[in-house]
Amino acid sequence: MWSRCRHDDSVPRSLAAGAPISSIHEALAERRAPRHGAGEAICRCILADEPENLPALRLLGALLLEAGRPGEAEFVLRQCLARDGSAADTLHNLGLARAATGDFREAAYLFARTARQQPDYVSACYNLALALQADGDADRAATVYERVIALQPDHARAWNNLGILHHGRNELEAACRCYRRALQADPAIETTRANLASALRALGDAAAAAALFDDALRRDPQDPLAHDILAQTDYLAGDMERATGKLCVALHALITRGGWLTHAAAGSRAIPLIDSESYREALVAVLELTSTAGFEVCLLCGTLLGAIRDGDIIRHDKDIDFGIDSSVTPAMLDAVLSKDDRFRRMTSLADETVLPWYASKNIALDFFRLFREDDSLWYGLVWHGHLVRYRHRNFHLRDFTFLGVATRIPADSERYLVEAYGEGWRTPDPYFAAWASPNIEGGFPPVCRCLAYANIFKAAWTGDAARARRSCEQALALDAGDTRVAALRDILTTHAARLTMPQGSFLPAAGDPFGAPT
Repeated sequence: MWSRCRHDDSVPRSLAAGAPISSIHEALAERRAPRHGAGEAICRCILADEPENLPALRLLGALLLEAGRPGEAEFVLRQCLARDGSAADTLHNLGLARAATGDFREAAYLFARTARQQPDYVSACYNLALALQADGDADRAATVYERVIALQPDHARAWNNLGILHHGRNELEAACRCYRRALQADPAIETTRANLASALRALGDAAAAAALFDDALRRDPQDPLAHDILAQTDYLAGDMERATGKLCVALHALITRGGWLTHAAAGSRAIPLIDSESYREALVAVLELTSTAGFEVCLLCGTLLGAIRDGDIIRHDKDIDFGIDSSVTPAMLDAVLSKDDRFRRMTSLADETVLPWYASKNIALDFFRLFREDDSLWYGLVWHGHLVRYRHRNFHLRDFTFLGVATRIPADSERYLVEAYGEGWRTPDPYFAAWASPNIEGGFPPVCRCLAYANIFKAAWTGDAARARRSCEQALALDAGDTRVAALRDILTTHAARLTMPQGSFLPAAGDPFGAPT
């Protein structure tokens, strides 16, 4: 979570520029109430008489930022900066405004300026680390988190996010140490407990991961998050029935308890980390290596969708999807890619039905074997032992240039995209779920319902109302008579205004097994 905007409540008489000191203090009192609208009105009255009143401008910028109006706040804060470029609070708040619009690079620059002017400004250092992490600069972010911890050893959020960075590098023991320090500092941070459970599962200690939530269930047998985390353990063990049952309990708790809406309103949103340069480098490398080996690959799925619809990467996507003929076995592909140290194989070679997936920096590389059968073909995804097959009409390939790189795509790309995404494929849908594709063959296997419930819970719990409603729609496509999901969809629709995301966000829990197929 971004550290809140800061405003110096003291108003030196020398800076009041003629405005009554009592008026500024009245605006401050309204801010603390909090009654941002009333505080804003007082500030604007002061500025109508004294446009150069710097304390009123600074306070107005803070009020607009806290009210979730970062564009208006930025306009005011830049006026402040033009009058006093050395004000640390103004620089810090302007950084928050830029972060709220997704410009993490400029936000990091502004937070860094703040920290240089005031080295012990913990909030500025912490927000600098968040901005660097959101911008994909994990190494610098880790260095700044360590600086935050040196300034404030009990900074639970810094420990948690440093753990996420170790987690992402597969440094699991280090991640566990950070998460435990975060819990010592603040046992109430639910995401930290979930992150520690994820790291312990990855270390093979599923019992210790589950034990983290034993106390929660003793205090409250219906605790939603505890059931969600325990469902993840069952999911990884391949027990879809038990996982789905626990997720049902979690969803039921959301529906029957009034307090969860308040919790969700302060939640989190995942931040896409798309590095365009790394993406293009990975694309070029794969095409060069497979061409040298004599393998013909093509773009498929979300990569093809972005190429045709947008002429670019889909910004919320994190992988490159390739199709390759079924004559290429997993071992043959691995022999080509494993000799290049830019690629790491992330799955085993044991399953001949699908090819393994690889990672290059923070870009996933998914390969789908195309099994051709007369006028049709299919390819599949495996979710923990459950094969989900996608059927298409057979297609030939044609040349295509994507990101300036010569590649191949299905000759009738639009027909393919209709089959994969439906008639509305031209309308961006950041919440599309691969398991809900219209061309799944043979109906929906049990894993799809489990993933549907997981997506609904995750989105609702973290306050992403739009995604939660979309996930409900996808689940109802599996079973139109699912009254639990229908009730939750209606609640989300009725209370949409209460679930509007705030300007800031904190980083999501690491290692969520429901997040991507493997």
